[in-house]
Amino acid sequence: MVVYNKFTSPQLIDESTKDTILHLAAKLAPPAHLRIVPGVALQMQREVQWFKEVEKLVHPFLKEALNMDGKTAQDIFTEQHKDLLENSEKWMKDTSNSCMVVTALIATTMFAAAYTVPGGNNESGIPIFF
Repeated sequence: MVVYNKFTSPQLIDESTKDTILHLAAKLAPPAHLRIVPGVALQMQREVQWFKEVEKLVHPFLKEALNMDGKTAQDIFTEQHKDLLENSEKWMKDTSNSCMVVTALIATTMFAAAYTVPGGNNESGIPIFF
C-alpha cells in the first residue's frame, strides 16, 4: 500500500502489520544468514550495520512510525537482538580473557629470554659466550 502524507514522499508500508521497511530491517536475520560471519559479536555488528544503512534510506518521519503493535523499528531491533547482544558480550569477555592468558605467556617467555645468557653458565656461575 502506498501512503502519502505531508511529511513523506510515497513509502511502502505493509498493509496488514503497518510495518515499514525499517521495521523489517530491524528483525533478526535467519540463523543461516548469521552463520556466514564467525563470532557472535561480529554477527551483532553486521546486524547493526544493516539496520543503520536501511535507516539512512528512509524518511526521518518513518523512523518513529509505529506498527500495529505500537512499536517503532528501534523497539523491534532491541527486542529481537537481546539474546544476540548477551551472547556477543559473553563472547567478547571470553575472547579478551583468552588474549590476556596468551599475552601473559608471551611476556613471561620474553622476560626469561632477555635475561638468559647465550651459551649458559659453568659450575661457578660465570657465563659462557660461545
